[in-house]
This record gives sequence, C-alpha cells and structure tokens, in this order.
Amino acid sequence: MPGAPLEPIVQALLTRGATSEQKGCPENAIADYTRVIELADAPLEAIAEALHNRGLAWRNKGDSEKEIADYTRLIEMVGAPVEQVALAFLNRGRVRYEKKGFQNFLSDTQAAWSKDPTIPEAGFNLGLTLLACGRDEDALSLYRHAASRFPESTDSLGISDLTEAENTWLTTERALPIRRAFASATANPFHTDESGGR
Repeated sequence: MPGAPLEPIVQALLTRGATSEQKGCPENAIADYTRVIELADAPLEAIAEALHNRGLAWRNKGDSEKEIADYTRLIEMVGAPVEQVALAFLNRGRVRYEKKGFQNFLSDTQAAWSKDPTIPEAGFNLGLTLLACGRDEDALSLYRHAASRFPESTDSLGISDLTEAENTWLTTERALPIRRAFASATANPFHTDESGGR
C-alpha cells in the first residue's frame, strides 16, 4: 500500500501473524513477520517482536535452526528492548536444552536472568540448567530462590520441567531434594529466601 502510514501496517501484520499462528498456520505467520522485519523504517520494537514471534513460528514448524537464527538476530540487534532480548535468550536456551546442549542452555539462561530477573521462566530454567550440568547444590539453591520469588509459577514451570527431566534424563534421587524445596515453598508462599528474594 504505497503512501499508507507505516505504524498501522506493521501492527496489522503482527496481529495477522499472531492470528495465523493461533489457527495453526505457521507459514502465514512467518510470511507476515518476515514482511515486518524487511519493512524499511519499521520501528525497532516491532522488528524485535516480529523476530521473536517468527522464532516461535519456526518452532511450531519444527525448524530449530531457523528458530535459533531468529533469536540470535534479536539478541544481536542494537537497541532492541531488554525484555525481548531476555525472552530471546530464554527461548534460544530452551532449544539448546532440548538438543542436549546444556552448557549453551546455561549461558543463554544466565544471560536472560541478568537481562530481566523478573521473568519467572528464567529463574526456574536456570535451576534446570544447573541441574543438567551436574551442579545439583547450585540448582537446589536457585530453585529455592525461584520458588520463593515466583510461588505462583512453581507448578507450571518448576515442577512440570522437573517431571519432564525425570522422564528423560534425571534420576528420582537427584530430583527429590528439589521436589522437597518446591513443596516447602508452596506450603509457605510468604517465605522470603535468604538472598533477599520476594
């Protein structure tokens, strides 16, 4: 649409991409997000959002390499919103975890946590990555911190990931202290951990 204001076009493409993704049409979503990314003078925030969302669409298509590439491009984007960069680190780390690249998962999750420590997934994923790297005591400490700081996310993030890990690579013996920590944190949700978390 020559001469049309850019902002409504960008928003329409992002919205249509999200709708396509919800309807199970990742190809259409990818096309819309790609148009935003390639638009001259598109706002930086919109490009960051499009890269993040296109990465998720690649995930739904099963193309982890393109998914990682979009997250990496967002991470390297100068001036990208901190929240988007943190989510890109978090999502790229998750892909690496699924590929058993535990050290890369650790690096990405630490970067996400340092960029935005208010994201519950970053706290719980950092515990998971330390556990995957064999650092059980560090993992337990971090899981305690995450569970006390984000008690509302303990079931959906902490326990579900721990259960998935037990079903694939983690022994029940190693998981037991963490399960106890989660049970203690959810039984006493107003507890403040010793490191000053809420």
